Amino acid sequence: MRSRFMHTAIAGCSIVALAGAAKGDIIHFANPAPGEPGHYDWRWVAGISWESWLDITRAPTDQPNTAHGNAILQCGDPFNMINMHQLGAFIAQDGDNMTLALSLGASFEGLTTFNESIHWVAGNGGEWTNFTPGIRQYIGVLTGADHYGWIEVSFAYGSLTAHSWAYETQPGVPITTGQIPAPGAAALLGFGLLGATIRRRP
Repeated sequence: MRSRFMHTAIAGCSIVALAGAAKGDIIHFANPAPGEPGHYDWRWVAGISWESWLDITRAPTDQPNTAHGNAILQCGDPFNMINMHQLGAFIAQDGDNMTLALSLGASFEGLTTFNESIHWVAGNGGEWTNFTPGIRQYIGVLTGADHYGWIEVSFAYGSLTAHSWAYETQPGVPITTGQIPAPGAAALLGFGLLGATIRRRP
């Protein structure tokens, strides 16, 4: 049965940002480029039976590659799907069970979701996908514990490569794709106070 948002999941060389916010904390992980030390290879290789789980709450070097409520599965089958099982998180989808390819800054709270999502279908000489090869796009995520998050991906040859991901630590607090804490906010505040002090000098 279709509902208004689906659970899904999906890390770590580095924590790019970890900062407090009035409504919660956003934790962001950057995945080193393929071939670089610490890269987590979440891709599915066409023609090979394989499962790869991405936990969006863990760094690239700390990925257990197992099914649970924070993880998103990318796997190969005759229809080349990313399957979202009950043991995984939920992802934002369109009305045809296709994973939505979201742009930077997109809000995905309340989007239609299903029990499984397909990001690429090939057959009869054609392809069906919402992703555009060669550009960075985003997957909207809701974990099993109701934490919103996103995965930055690129699409090629039926597979998605994960470049970074993030999640909101407060359950139920929405997040937009690409949203991370503003680094140096405290430093900027100090800068402003310094400026005010300087302006007061005779």
